[in-house]
Amino acid sequence: MLTFVLACSLLLQAGEDPRLAPGQRLEGVDGAWLEIAEAGTYTLARSDGALILDGERNDAGWLIAELAPGAHMLELPDGPGDVTALAGSVELASAADFLNRGIRHLDAAELPDARTALLACRARPGLSMHHGMARMMMGSLVFREGGDLQQARNLLIGSREAVVASGQLTLLASLEDYLGQVALALGDWNDAQQCFDRERAAAVDAGVKALATSRMAQAAAGRRDHDGARRLHEEALAALDEHCQAYYATAVRFEAGRWYQSRADFARAAQLLQLAAAGATVWTQQVEALGQLALVELLRGHYGTALGLMDRTQALAAPHMPSAYDSTLLQARSTLAFSLGEFGAARECVEQLLASVKSADERSTLLTNLALLSELQDDGDRAMQLYDESLSAAAETSRARWLALNGKAALLLDRELTPQAAPLSVEALSLAERLDDPYLRAVSLMTASEVNCRLGSLDTARSQADASVAGLMAQDAGDLLLPALHGVARAALLAGDEAKVAELLDRAWKESAREEISALSSLEAAQVRSRRSERNDWGSVAADLAARRAGHDPASVAEGLRRVAQWKSHTLLAALDGAAGAPSGVPTDLVPRLTSLLGDSALVEYVAGDARLYAFVLQGAELRLVDLGARRPIEELVQAYADDIGNEKGSLPDASEVIGLGRQLHQRLLAPLGLARDSVVIVPDGELARLPFEALVVSAPEGATRFDQIDFVLDRMDVSYAPSSAALVALAAPRSATLARGALLLGDPTYAAEVSPVLLAARGDTVTRWPRVPKTRDELARIARLLLTQRHDERVKDDLYELSQLETTRDVSLSTQSFELRLGREASVSALASLAPSARLIHIAAHAHIDRWDAHRSGLVLAWDAAGQGLFSLADIAGLKLDADLVVLSACRTADGPLLNGEGVQSMANAFLTAGARGVIATLWKVQDAEAEALMESFTTAFVVEGASPGRALRHAKQALRAGTASRGEPLTAERPDQEFGNPYYWAAFVYSGAAPEGEHHEAGR
Repeated sequence: MLTFVLACSLLLQAGEDPRLAPGQRLEGVDGAWLEIAEAGTYTLARSDGALILDGERNDAGWLIAELAPGAHMLELPDGPGDVTALAGSVELASAADFLNRGIRHLDAAELPDARTALLACRARPGLSMHHGMARMMMGSLVFREGGDLQQARNLLIGSREAVVASGQLTLLASLEDYLGQVALALGDWNDAQQCFDRERAAAVDAGVKALATSRMAQAAAGRRDHDGARRLHEEALAALDEHCQAYYATAVRFEAGRWYQSRADFARAAQLLQLAAAGATVWTQQVEALGQLALVELLRGHYGTALGLMDRTQALAAPHMPSAYDSTLLQARSTLAFSLGEFGAARECVEQLLASVKSADERSTLLTNLALLSELQDDGDRAMQLYDESLSAAAETSRARWLALNGKAALLLDRELTPQAAPLSVEALSLAERLDDPYLRAVSLMTASEVNCRLGSLDTARSQADASVAGLMAQDAGDLLLPALHGVARAALLAGDEAKVAELLDRAWKESAREEISALSSLEAAQVRSRRSERNDWGSVAADLAARRAGHDPASVAEGLRRVAQWKSHTLLAALDGAAGAPSGVPTDLVPRLTSLLGDSALVEYVAGDARLYAFVLQGAELRLVDLGARRPIEELVQAYADDIGNEKGSLPDASEVIGLGRQLHQRLLAPLGLARDSVVIVPDGELARLPFEALVVSAPEGATRFDQIDFVLDRMDVSYAPSSAALVALAAPRSATLARGALLLGDPTYAAEVSPVLLAARGDTVTRWPRVPKTRDELARIARLLLTQRHDERVKDDLYELSQLETTRDVSLSTQSFELRLGREASVSALASLAPSARLIHIAAHAHIDRWDAHRSGLVLAWDAAGQGLFSLADIAGLKLDADLVVLSACRTADGPLLNGEGVQSMANAFLTAGARGVIATLWKVQDAEAEALMESFTTAFVVEGASPGRALRHAKQALRAGTASRGEPLTAERPDQEFGNPYYWAAFVYSGAAPEGEHHEAGR
């Protein structure tokens, strides 16, 4: 009990004196409690007398001690004074020496070291001039670090007497500049104006005068005096001459550039920021200018330029991290990541920023960014909650509030809650007007136009859409020009103005061709285009226009198909055209080319309009457009059926469930088309890309309970797929002769943590602990043996013998005339990158990782390596230069991935087509190990030995698996009593996409 009482007494005593922490200074105190959180070395100092710490006295007022965590008593025996605590061992020096150190650290943006030196200066006896300058520098440091603005102002004001007494006009000008900047941050525009007026009067250097004028322009902008701000900025720029120091010229151009950006004059802003970056003499200025320029270029739609600028900014800042500029860089990086569709990376940046933000408006802006990311990641409820939090945090008249209002209105529109969105869009437009921000006004008009379109106020909608386009064009805001044009087109379509819609489609295509994305990878280009089409798919406009015209002009259907195809698989077409920017366009004779290419096959190209689903059907020379009805109910059926047969719910459907949904979809998607061919190429759109059409049910006896009683599309026709009709023509186009030959067989990689095969259920579960799938080795070995048996030269026996010797070796590298085989550690990223370009057939059997929200994190998982953990990403795949007739991806969900508007599913299959493969076999869901091995063996037998086309060979393999037989007619053994190989789950996952001509196949290796 005595111990408890003594402890309470100590705590009460500790509360009587002020508290001091390392990095702080107290003035005019008799004593203090020093609070130490972590054990270590600390320096305590007093400038005007002796100091006692825990009973130890130092008459020079300078103590260095090893201290344990807890409270330590500081006493000032010579009466009240100032006391400073510093972390670490700070050597004793004069006030002047410490001041000079602080200035050097500030110039190098080494802010923690600058703080220590300036605190130490004030803690040493010295001239009032030195202490005044240290106080001034400390005030500027608190401001630069985003600290307490009032504290910064008090420190600066406290230094005024010493600075004035010094008689140094240059120093006085600096003090007024710091005070003016603090006043700007506090929104005290008149005080800021007065400070910068005094700075101009005190300044002797032309560059300092110009910078003061530039700051006065900022104060004028704060008062919404935009004419005055423009006049002052131009006055400051005109005052710069060849005699001005580069530092001041850079600062003036930077501030003017930022102001022009705020007025949405992006071309002028970019010009000034480029000059600022080019003239910067210190890394801090260059980082600021380049980072700001990157954001401006994003707004102009110059994505490749922005990416290059951001990379330069990161490289400049990296050697100085951590620094005061880290949060600024993080904010720019998050904006760039979002613009490039890297939503996972963008979320990580925003969450890091949110953890350290102090301003309510900054917090509101970050919450809005998180809401938008949640919306894009299909978490609408979370997005709505975040928008509400953002609105609660934002000031009534702020850009942050506008962001939340406009974002929430857009989400409500996406949920078809137009009445709730309407008042928010009105408030957002009104706020943009009050803020006098032309860019925000143009964006607000886009949202308001969509609201009025849905409410039927078409005249208002069209005028608002036209005004948004005019505003964005005046501002050089290329990032949003296509969405704004889309608003005009949608309003014109609803008004029945077909000529205007056709004109806008042509204009939009020309604008898209000017998109500056040539410096981006194919993956990034696709994501940029998709992000810009989140709510404005030009393909849907083309489809709705075609449907309107087809009723009174049947000849227009061919033109409708050409327009639709032009806006599908945009990036793939660009890659096949040999350019990363925009494709040259779809040929006007698309239909005749398709007719010649397809032969006896039919083509069905689905396209989603704004509210309805259509299908272009080409059979021979006959082309028709079929309206399949309301879009949303069909998409809901597709999602339900794909989830059922793909085992997304953790249980497989029985025959009756498959019949119910499968027959409904057949009646909605295929029966109305009147197909009269036994081979069809399907071009899906949107959610249909996740559906294996061969698993649709044509018919079944009443009360059927077994899968062998069901008549699937698989039983009636060959089905293959293509990203678009235009891509189908491009994939089949002749190519120049290359050295590509033989096959690349790669799989069964060595992962970081291999487990027993007994524990394995399917190929692909987590991104970090990949289990080994031994049957992939058996699969590749059998394919290798089949390839060898097609040869008749003297080396075949030797190759077969060597293959048999290597089949039980973990790491295999075998080269023959027929194939390159890589297993274990040899199945590596470098092996795929180096060998794939020279292979006609590529067969990969391994794990695949899919990140639905960030395609950069998806890819094939190959032999583990410390650098990239063996991930061969979608970007890596798309960057390959292939001449392969066929790529077989025997892995999970390689036909799955993020669904991008106008681009389709961003899958590994799509990436291989972009890289130059003519066709790809991939999977829609997780595939079972044994069944995948059996299906691949059957496929290879039909493809290699019998010479069937890829689509037909895959159909034969599916039919064999459905019947429960392997390629040699041997029955498959079910692992469970309830296993029915006739269930589409086992055989429908594999799909073929790519060039579709039927006929004999040239054997691989010949």
